[in-house]
Amino acid sequence: MNKHIVFTVLEPYRKKLIVLMLFELCTGICAAGVAWDTAYILNGVFLHHMGFDEAAPYLQVLLFVICLRSFVGLPLAATADSISLAVRDNIRQKLHAALLARSPLSADLTGGGELLTLVLETTDGLDDFFSRFLPQLLEALVLLPFFFAIAAGADFWTAMIFLITLPIAPFLLYLIGRLTQAASATQWLRLTELSQGFAELLRGMSMLKIFNRSHSQLALLHTLSEDFSAASLHVLRLAFVSAFVLELITTLSIALISVSVGLRLLAGTLSFEIAFFALLISPEFYRPLRQSGIAFHAGMNAATAAKKLLSFIHMPDAHTSTGQYSMQTQMPPTLRFSEVSYHYPGRAALVLEKLSFDVPAGSFTVLTGTSGSGKSTVLRLLMQLDTPQDGHIYINHLRLANIEPQNWHQHVTYVPQEPHLFRASLRDNVTLFAKSADGAAVQRALQAAALTELAESPAGADRMLGEGYAALSAGQMRRLGLARAIYRSTPILLLDEITAGLDAENERLVLAAIIRLCHRRTIVMAAHRPSVLKLADKIISLDAGRILPDSVHSHQTQSAGGFPS
Repeated sequence: MNKHIVFTVLEPYRKKLIVLMLFELCTGICAAGVAWDTAYILNGVFLHHMGFDEAAPYLQVLLFVICLRSFVGLPLAATADSISLAVRDNIRQKLHAALLARSPLSADLTGGGELLTLVLETTDGLDDFFSRFLPQLLEALVLLPFFFAIAAGADFWTAMIFLITLPIAPFLLYLIGRLTQAASATQWLRLTELSQGFAELLRGMSMLKIFNRSHSQLALLHTLSEDFSAASLHVLRLAFVSAFVLELITTLSIALISVSVGLRLLAGTLSFEIAFFALLISPEFYRPLRQSGIAFHAGMNAATAAKKLLSFIHMPDAHTSTGQYSMQTQMPPTLRFSEVSYHYPGRAALVLEKLSFDVPAGSFTVLTGTSGSGKSTVLRLLMQLDTPQDGHIYINHLRLANIEPQNWHQHVTYVPQEPHLFRASLRDNVTLFAKSADGAAVQRALQAAALTELAESPAGADRMLGEGYAALSAGQMRRLGLARAIYRSTPILLLDEITAGLDAENERLVLAAIIRLCHRRTIVMAAHRPSVLKLADKIISLDAGRILPDSVHSHQTQSAGGFPS
């Protein structure tokens, strides 16, 4: 297991691990007590003719120790399960944090099925490590030295056989583990393919139904399922082989001890009590090794799962800014692109090529061009979701890459073409769940975005929206995005095609809301509709990531804010 993903998250549970080890030690002491008491009673009854009255106290002690061993074993499973649940929850939080920290354009975010597998099956794959492998590991670490010391004190030659045969099982586990690791990796790969295929099938089900092609996808899903089943059965076969080999080795080792004890007992060099005690503790010594076969398979599966989780949680995001400077001003700044070139992760083709332009402070600048010309990429770079491979973006005289991302995001608001509607109240949808929401500010934002009709219901700003509640039209969704921008009141506003697909009335309402936003803000909007272009202070036409020659237009005849007076 990789210490960065498993043992790191185990650090807060050191006390519970110590408790587990103490419980294991208690079970070992109870097992040794049962073996010693049994050997003493049999030696006394059969060789020294001990009567029932004399043996009764020892029988009571034996019964008590056997019951105690059973009760001590109960908290072991409960403690291991509680650690497993807590650690898996911790890992899921790390996955979510890594997902939120990573750029949405990163190549490793393209597969929704793969992310679903990481969060669900891969993380749950660690359960076997904590509930089975970890207790077995702790049991081996505690009980093997304990029983070796007991055997050394009782019979030197039995302890020597323990010492000689002990390395055989770990060596065999190492050899089997190399095969199991490759098989486990194949199993997780097939599971990921199955999850991705199923997710794609669900996403495209409506289209498949329309064209009556849903049945043709069943064969593909059946093939993926069969491949996963075959990979899982291969891993199980290796697990059963490892368990059989360990059982065979430990059985032969116990047989070797039995022969050694029997010969020395016949020769008169070993007492019956010690000989019988050595025979009773031999299975206890090898028990952790016998049980480690299936547990080791679970550990190898968990190791593969941990490797996949680690590759996502600690994957470096080469396009994420690591700046340390902060912006202190709330005044609308000047934005400048200087020879900016950019390509998406994993792709060689440039989306932007040596792009240079200025956005004046407090202006309304429109980026126009055909689909794929780079308009949305410019907005994403300004959001600091990624950084360009070449060139620089300046905010006033400070490089954007040098600004700390969290600080930068306090100064910029991005309104996408399709804002997300949360299943929450109208207030929470505007404030995005801000803990100290200002009710008056929410009302002003709704009024400025021409959404007062939503707050006119009896519930007001507490009106529930989203799935199972009130739905919004496309125009209302765009204005909701603007209401969020008005509520945040940041000096920079980025708008991505928010009037696309709207009818004339909704477009008029959205543009009116934008007009109200233009006071003391630097606005950059991706658009292509003439109704938007005629309102702009500056128009920049893009084509294949470049500015078209003589395509930058400034409307000098308009009043401040970029709108006719």
